[in-house]
Amino acid sequence: MDMVASNFILAVKSTESSSLYFSGDLSWWVALLIALVSMVLAFWIYRGDLLGRTATGLWVLPLLRAGAVLMVVMMLTGPVIQYRTSVGTTARVLMYVDASASMKATDEQMATSRKLRIMQRLGWVKGLDNEMDAADAIVYLSQLRQALGAMAGDVMANFPEHVGKAKGLAQQAAESLKDIEIEGWDKKEHDLFNSEIVEPFHKADPEQNDRADKAALLALKPKIDQWEKKIRILLPKGMEKLNPETRTAVERFDRTPRWQRLESQLLGGGRWSCESTIC
Repeated sequence: MDMVASNFILAVKSTESSSLYFSGDLSWWVALLIALVSMVLAFWIYRGDLLGRTATGLWVLPLLRAGAVLMVVMMLTGPVIQYRTSVGTTARVLMYVDASASMKATDEQMATSRKLRIMQRLGWVKGLDNEMDAADAIVYLSQLRQALGAMAGDVMANFPEHVGKAKGLAQQAAESLKDIEIEGWDKKEHDLFNSEIVEPFHKADPEQNDRADKAALLALKPKIDQWEKKIRILLPKGMEKLNPETRTAVERFDRTPRWQRLESQLLGGGRWSCESTIC
């Protein structure tokens, strides 16, 4: 009985699979095309030996020759059959979501741009890449402003580190805004953004620990605020700027508790079952 149970468990835990792939210099479709042309050529060359003959089985030899040509050419693709055997059980991850009031709450008052950002990740809306890139730029600018605040309150010895971090944030904001297609934003705006926000960080020499460079970078704060406000204007502030499909998704977002949004994000919108005491 123990032996039967052990074999049964082992059979359940082991899985086998096989696959064919080509590791040669030629792809399979190129080799197949060459093989077909070679087979036709072999038939054409052999046709003279068959003229005037009526014996049974005359076409066997040409077919064998064509088959040999096919196999020789296909060998150039390096066909390999790979067998896989997995023994063991699939790992299972248990995730628990608390049933506190905060997880049951909804977020109707959240900014529309942030809602769109979350819904894009959840897969509830599509075609909002421009808005998402603009929202990313706003996040980077906010982090850049915080980085300058940390630079202002720190000693000059840490100036190079702050410059490197701020330069990266400015560059990321510029990359997010590079290809967006939103009314009110064009290449001239992007070039102006680069000249006012990105280039000053490239011009600064952090290794010199120059206080003049530090003062020049800290003076960028008002410009950063202006650009952040300008980019926020490009994003939809309310439901009136959204198309019907997106408006419906926002209404769904407003009705959905946080724990259900978390469920959708973790499982890709798939159904699951859970105990009410856990969820």
